[in-house]
Amino acid sequence: MKNSIVVVIFILIVISIIQPSQAWSNVSVEHYNVTNYVASIPRENVSLANKYNANGVNIYGSYSSEPAPMGIADYGISPNGPFERTTTRWLGEVLVNSLQAESTFNTPCVSFQENVVLNYEYDGNTYALWVQDVALYNTSNGYIIFFDNIWNSTKPEANVTAVAGNGNLSYSYSDGVYFYYDWAYTPGSFVQLTTSKILFLVNVTTNQYGQPVIYFWYNDGYGWVNYDQVTVTNVAYATNVYFLVDGYQYTGSGNYYDAEMVMGGPGSGSSATVYNANVDFLLEYWNGNNFQEVRNAYNFGSDTAETVSNVNVQYYHYYVGGWPIATLVQALDP
Repeated sequence: MKNSIVVVIFILIVISIIQPSQAWSNVSVEHYNVTNYVASIPRENVSLANKYNANGVNIYGSYSSEPAPMGIADYGISPNGPFERTTTRWLGEVLVNSLQAESTFNTPCVSFQENVVLNYEYDGNTYALWVQDVALYNTSNGYIIFFDNIWNSTKPEANVTAVAGNGNLSYSYSDGVYFYYDWAYTPGSFVQLTTSKILFLVNVTTNQYGQPVIYFWYNDGYGWVNYDQVTVTNVAYATNVYFLVDGYQYTGSGNYYDAEMVMGGPGSGSSATVYNANVDFLLEYWNGNNFQEVRNAYNFGSDTAETVSNVNVQYYHYYVGGWPIATLVQALDP
């Protein structure tokens, strides 16, 4: 069955206070080999590269029906038209109340992805890096692994070259480009999940040389863990360093300047069919004083190639603080 994607727009008045690559090699997820769970690949559209539209981007340019990456996303599109949002931190939350799925790798695995776009300017040029904070999750036994990816969305088929962190560069044969990845060999990763709540956080600063520094965090019951810190090393005194949501234009690779907290297949453009689910997604950005919920959100992402099917995503207000929650449940007829 193909379910149409239902647009969920949240109009909020009150502000709340509040892919690894082929180098994964032979790691098993509690008896399920993840050698094939390669990069969490981007979904480029060269025909849209750098295009600007005063009326707003077409949010259905990548997905208009399932399978799609489903959860909650901010495209910079509201009932009043497009807008821009800049921030230095994105916080995502996933509550796994129940979940059973089967991927196209014939394993019961999915991924949870916090996907954002880093903007910075250097030497008269504007750059866009696609930043991913990801968890690979086994729906059969609750085993979880965290990793990150960084891709270059500045232009089509652009490589990530000059970055330094705990991870490595690797080549994606499906995309023909180099990207950055790192496994989290830290507390709370490569373990069986003991809580239903999984938190994801990415933030960016600049160091003493004006180079962007990206921090990757998670919290799945072991406290906040900063498992990777990645510096862009081929620039100095970069300006306008922030995560950008822009409803007016596409990146140089034809991707969206959006922010997503979504569920997809376990990697390498895979998909997962959901048979039973009750999973909540929250997405918040730092407004300079506190984390604030996105005011206008949609129930599907676009920048990632990993997808799920046989789901419905509904909207609720959380009873504490009024936070918007996108709740993913299985469809009635798989």
